[in-house]
Amino acid sequence: MRIRTLLVVFCITLIGLPEGPASSALQGQNREAQPASGVSRSEFDLLRDDLRALQREVARQEDRIRGLARENEKLKEALRDSQRRENASKQDLERLRAELRENQQKALRENRQSILSETGRMIEELAEQTQKGLDALRQAISSRPSPRATETDFQFSDDYPREGITHVVERGETLSGIARRHNSTVRDIQNANRIARPESIQVGQTLFIPQRD
Repeated sequence: MRIRTLLVVFCITLIGLPEGPASSALQGQNREAQPASGVSRSEFDLLRDDLRALQREVARQEDRIRGLARENEKLKEALRDSQRRENASKQDLERLRAELRENQQKALRENRQSILSETGRMIEELAEQTQKGLDALRQAISSRPSPRATETDFQFSDDYPREGITHVVERGETLSGIARRHNSTVRDIQNANRIARPESIQVGQTLFIPQRD
């Protein structure tokens, strides 16, 4: 509006109109301007037509400016929408990253728990197998015949002389050596002293040595 007013004032100044009538022409657009002194009617009409054409051009430019302003507002709104969408995309991306981290941590916890459970199960199975092996070994040992019962088939008998002497076993002596020394037999000494194994005699042990005539 200011541009249009300046243009009108400029044009009125060119045609020599006084300031008072020019102001009245700007305030009332339907009033007809009067030719200034020294200006012919044809020149005045041409200037008036140019002024009106200029006013129409100014109006078009104002419309164009208003259109550009509207377009500018639309572009600003589009920019704001784009920024909002970008912010929303960033938020969605952060949310997806958080969900991914949470899922990874959950998978790690589940995997760790699965490994611990499987390890515990394997340890229990191993312990059970070990216990079974120990039980089987213990049963095998307990069912093995006693060496004292199987190492000799000696059958005791009362068929030995009732007369004889006593002898204290010394270090290094054997039952056979004691029998030869005292004119006796190993069998008679075993029967008299109930010795199932000749090698079982001990140092300091007192033996009855049967002697035959």
